[in-house]
Amino acid sequence: MELLEALDLQLCHLEERKAFMTEFSSSGGSAEYFVGWFVTESSSGHSFPPSVMGRMATLDIELGLDIYGPDMKRNQLSLDGRVSS
Repeated sequence: MELLEALDLQLCHLEERKAFMTEFSSSGGSAEYFVGWFVTESSSGHSFPPSVMGRMATLDIELGLDIYGPDMKRNQLSLDGRVSS
């Protein structure tokens, strides 16, 4: 599944629960889509359409990206995202 597909699917679920998300945010809660992004090239990128960003903003959801370059091996990462030697 592509990232935008996954975001769209999850946003659809949360949009059905907008009242809960509003209450959650107003009571001090926070929500974030945290994405670990492994790239195979030294230069890579992705654009997020305004429609998706707007839907996240309406639900008060942040987007966090951790980008791992081509020299980073997946087995070097621990569960908390720290690099092991």
